[in-house]
Amino acid sequence: MPAIGLQTNLTDNWTIGTYAALARARKSGDADRLYGTDDIDRHGNLGVFTAYQLGNAKIEGSYYQALKSGYGATAVLDLSYRLWNDQDSSFSLGAELKWSNEKAMRTYFGVKSHEAAGSNGQLRTYRPDAGLRSYALYGQYTHKISESWSLQGLLGVNTLGEEAKDSPLVEKKSSVFGGIGLGYSF
Repeated sequence: MPAIGLQTNLTDNWTIGTYAALARARKSGDADRLYGTDDIDRHGNLGVFTAYQLGNAKIEGSYYQALKSGYGATAVLDLSYRLWNDQDSSFSLGAELKWSNEKAMRTYFGVKSHEAAGSNGQLRTYRPDAGLRSYALYGQYTHKISESWSLQGLLGVNTLGEEAKDSPLVEKKSSVFGGIGLGYSF
């Protein structure tokens, strides 16, 4: 998900910031299981975050709101611990909890009655409540390329929460994720 943001340090170990991100679209033709469902439009998200570093431990919290009416909001809590650090590289292990409000859960995991009818019996109506959307465990490697540039790599496992798992749209309850990023700091 492409994102851009600003952050500032309130103290040596406390950071706050804001960001804008672009969320992916989902079309009913993307998978057989989605047949008859409404499309989810590509949309922007606006968010705020804070992070507090205490030695090798770090706690981060964020909240973002979809800029598309009815798509809802999500809060994220992330705990990580840096296991290894030298002057140019570091490796951390972390855990993340993601909570979504009712609108967000219904946007991504809900099935409306007209969608169930349009699925030719493939789906049943489902109205999830707000709740734990997912939880994840991950490892992250960061390498400082220069004074301003850094390269990050991330690999983890994500598991859906109960409200999301129970959706008839869900095929896999857990998935592996990863990514590579390039960072620049002023």
